[in-house]
Amino acid sequence: MKKRLVTVVLMLCMALSLVACGGTGNTDDTQKNNTEQNSEANKDTEKESESENVDDGKIEYKVTLVDANGNPVAGQMIQVCNAATCFAPVATDANGVATFRLEESNEYKAKLLTAADDAYVYFEAGSTELTLTMAE
Repeated sequence: MKKRLVTVVLMLCMALSLVACGGTGNTDDTQKNNTEQNSEANKDTEKESESENVDDGKIEYKVTLVDANGNPVAGQMIQVCNAATCFAPVATDANGVATFRLEESNEYKAKLLTAADDAYVYFEAGSTELTLTMAE
């Protein structure tokens, strides 16, 4: 009797588990459905990210870092600040460009973090691009 009761309880647990996870007992179908759901969720997340970038009210500020010969310098950390805040540094890409998404302002300044001095260069009024020349 005890053995039969344990078997019935185990079968009920298995049945409840299948119902709870929406499974039919066919693992291939379940994995396929999960993969499709994850793919759809990723697409929705990408769409949300794209719309956030467009609708966040911020604009792109670009700082280009070049060497003394005018060649782009990659992998250097650039920091942008305003009167109240210094934003997280961004590394320059292969084209020597560091891009920041910030509120529109005429008060931003930028500098190369590895520079020995604290000399910041201000963006010109109304400009969203700035070029810094790395000292030799």
